[in-house]
Amino acid sequence: MKDYSLSKEAEKDYIVHVYQHDNNTYTVVFADGRVFENVDVCDENFDKLTSILEEQAKHGVQNIDTFRRRATKSGVMTACVGALLTAASVGISSMPTLQGQDPIFVASTLGMITILGTIPAFAKLKMDCDKVHELEKLQFRNRHLDVLSSYKDYPNSLAGLSRDQKSMMGYYENPFHIMNMDSFTEEDLRTIVTNIRQEKALQFVYRK
Repeated sequence: MKDYSLSKEAEKDYIVHVYQHDNNTYTVVFADGRVFENVDVCDENFDKLTSILEEQAKHGVQNIDTFRRRATKSGVMTACVGALLTAASVGISSMPTLQGQDPIFVASTLGMITILGTIPAFAKLKMDCDKVHELEKLQFRNRHLDVLSSYKDYPNSLAGLSRDQKSMMGYYENPFHIMNMDSFTEEDLRTIVTNIRQEKALQFVYRK
């Protein structure tokens, strides 16, 4: 799960990863970088973690417009930074002190400076866009959870998914649990919902 906290203070309590190990323990990672290890895999801890993660997801979906505005702002800033650095590079390359230098060396050097200068802006843009995409996936899951949960009742509900994804569906007791959402994209969920709706509409008779 991405970090949907809206302040530095909130990061302290925000869980971004839960890893289950073969020795029946969880590792819990918080948004501020702290890691809790050796957390027992038991019903009590499972219920606590589920409750926390679902509440975080709910809070994130409620604030999805805020994260969309952040992504838009990051996109504008990235474009501005790129334009400014490009303009600066063109200006520098035309300076008299560089006229006698190898033009290929000058162009490649200024180009590298421009690329390196835009990396932080691109990283911020990607992070903000990834948050929006995950929130849209969670929003879709919440709206169609009843349909998704009935996938076993429809023989072709998983048509279009990869072999690995189909295997994961069989491995998870509850594939659409909040802890399993990193295994699927929004497009995967949309495919399952579309398959189920088509099966309902067609009402094929399947060979037993």
